[in-house]
Amino acid sequence: MGHVFQQLPPAHRRIFCEEAMTEALTALSREFYISWDSSHLKKGDDFLLYVDDSKGCRTMIDIVTPRTDEGTDIKSQDILVAEIRAKVQQHLAAVKAASILVSTLGSKYDTSQLQAHACGIDSEGFLLIDQHRVVYNNSFCIQAEQLHSYTILRLIESEGGIHITDEYNSMRSDFLGMFIRCTEVTFEGKACYTLERPTLSLTERTHLHQILHTFPTYL
Repeated sequence: MGHVFQQLPPAHRRIFCEEAMTEALTALSREFYISWDSSHLKKGDDFLLYVDDSKGCRTMIDIVTPRTDEGTDIKSQDILVAEIRAKVQQHLAAVKAASILVSTLGSKYDTSQLQAHACGIDSEGFLLIDQHRVVYNNSFCIQAEQLHSYTILRLIESEGGIHITDEYNSMRSDFLGMFIRCTEVTFEGKACYTLERPTLSLTERTHLHQILHTFPTYL
């Protein structure tokens, strides 16, 4: 179906993606109370995954996409079910860990390997490093919920700051990475750090990928 799927108008691709999500969640309905939504996302083929408790409260788990990594087809039901099951299990275990910070929309930050820096989320939902908000492109401060991942975001200290990456993105050839430079700048009268997208060499990506394997899996 790959070639056909690529040629479909966005609205038609959306229908196939919604059908795939519905079938996957139906297959998992005896294991978890889970649901999906996409109203907070701009990309039409991505969905926010929620776990629902017995009282009807919803907690956002992560982003999931029924598309293959290449974006040319729909994942098989077995693959999509396994991916969603892993995300739910990972979330349920991770939220119990003291080193995991969870944003209001479910973004998860693993701070377990931070030694020289401290990460937090303030009362307004902004991401904090060493009690500094993080500004992007000298335009706005980053809220913790704005950084999403297909898994848990890992914070890795490096010279001058902190890399934010995950297992899904770290070895993609087009991955630029996210880097918080821990040097004070002034934004709207406050001392802040900056979020950058540096170009990473293959050696640097490989090094980050190796470090990622030392983090807990929470599964």
